[in-house]
Amino acid sequence: MAEACKKLGADVVTAAIDVRETDRLAEFIEHNDRLTPIDIAVANAGVTGGRPQDAYVEPAAESLALVAINVIGVLNTIQPLLPRMIERRRGRIGIVSSIAGLVP
Repeated sequence: MAEACKKLGADVVTAAIDVRETDRLAEFIEHNDRLTPIDIAVANAGVTGGRPQDAYVEPAAESLALVAINVIGVLNTIQPLLPRMIERRRGRIGIVSSIAGLVP
C-alpha cells in the first residue's frame, strides 16, 4: 500500500509497531506529526480468530488479544492525534471495524 501511495506522490512513512505498544506507537505518531502534520489517519482493526464457516470459538486468551488489538489498538492509534488535530482545527480520522464480529 505504501508503495502504491508513493507512486501517486504521497509522502509515506511506515514502521512495524504492535498497536498494543501504547508508548512506542504514540511516540512514532507524535514524532511524525511534528515533522509533517497528519491530515488523515485510518485506524484499521487487524486480526480475527477462526472463520465463520468453521463454527470456531476462540479461547479466552485469544478473545482478549482480539480486543487488545482491534479495540485498544485502534484507540492507541487515534488518541495521540486527537488533541493535535483539535488544536490545528483540521484532520480526519477513519476507523475500520474488524471482521472478527462476523465470527461469533
